[in-house]
Amino acid sequence: MLLHPAAWEVDDALRSGPDGARLLVGADAVHRQLVAWLAALGLGPGAVRADDAGPSAERTPGEPATGRTEEVAP
Repeated sequence: MLLHPAAWEVDDALRSGPDGARLLVGADAVHRQLVAWLAALGLGPGAVRADDAGPSAERTPGEPATGRTEEVAP
């Protein structure tokens, strides 16, 4: 079970299982989701610092991250 704020949407591409119970399954899916949320908040590897980012630093996890992104190895 992964508890998170309701406003933080889970990426459907990371979910698996039957349509009625599509969940994050496995450590890889959970890790990728956590990294995506951190990036959306401007945190984590490759994140743009708030003092360098300007207005884009003020975004919510549902918004796409700006700046440099890094691939997460499978």
